[in-house]
Amino acid sequence: VQRVLRGEVSLKIQRTARQTGGFDVIEGSANAGTGFLRVSGRYTGSDKQVWRVTIDGAGDAGTATYKLSPNGGSGWTQELQLTREASSNNRRVWLADGVFGEFAGTFEDGDSWDIVLYPVTDVQQVRTVRSVRLTRG
Repeated sequence: VQRVLRGEVSLKIQRTARQTGGFDVIEGSANAGTGFLRVSGRYTGSDKQVWRVTIDGAGDAGTATYKLSPNGGSGWTQELQLTREASSNNRRVWLADGVFGEFAGTFEDGDSWDIVLYPVTDVQQVRTVRSVRLTRG
């Protein structure tokens, strides 16, 4: 703290390397099922996007189905997709653009997840905090 106050060290906020080509997953606050969605891979798209994955057929992983929206739920590009690969029962299913989903548990209609995707071409943003105020409390 003393080094910050003397100006020897500056605090920075930055987008991490993990986020470029990566993603953040936000579970829907109204999810009623006990299932979860694990996302993996490396996003290869060129634009920052928010995808929404919503369960459109309740059931256990493998029988439940989902739909995918590349624009946060405004329109759907995939509907009634199996939550496991039909031919191999593989838990890892292709969503799009280098991103996979793994469904596990039991799902209810309407369970959803938003996936915020960051393109690999994103420039890391770095901002310097110029002042820090410390108070005793």
